[in-house]
Amino acid sequence: MKYVEQPFYVGLLSAAFLHGAAHQQPQQFQVVTTRPLREIKSKSLAIRFFVKKRFNNTRTVQIKTQTGFIPVSTPEATALDLIRYARAIGGLDRVLTILQELGETIQSPKLIEAVRADDNLAYAQRLGWLLERAGFPGTTGELAQWIHEKNPSPARLEPSLPIRGSKKDTRWRLFLNSEVESDL
Repeated sequence: MKYVEQPFYVGLLSAAFLHGAAHQQPQQFQVVTTRPLREIKSKSLAIRFFVKKRFNNTRTVQIKTQTGFIPVSTPEATALDLIRYARAIGGLDRVLTILQELGETIQSPKLIEAVRADDNLAYAQRLGWLLERAGFPGTTGELAQWIHEKNPSPARLEPSLPIRGSKKDTRWRLFLNSEVESDL
């Protein structure tokens, strides 16, 4: 990535895998950066790039690989990015499946840091609801309190679907306009 002269970090399914959370290895290496780049494909490797406006607010850690150290989003930042790019990685069902494994590595104080830095309440609302659904209600208490203090408008669980006839989750202030199921 040094040859394109722009900042990057390994994210999404690739980061989840590196944190030990993906039950299967992603078919493409997923990288988050500051401007659009074409996908790179070879016989043994595909790299897909995702653009993020608030790139500099994302927490990363350095992880050692066969070729050296690379920046990888923290488990908490990875979870938020999974919400942000849910449609591109297979939808909320896939996000829930990954969170069932990634949730074990998510720490509540670091989660609050990540959502504050990300500054998108709707993503935080969706993430809190999905983490509870994934079986990690103990991780979400501080997040629910933070969201309550912000007093956001209700968001849609699935942004692309209408809210007509959907139930409302008052804890997360979400319209549950989609059924989300895990593959596990």
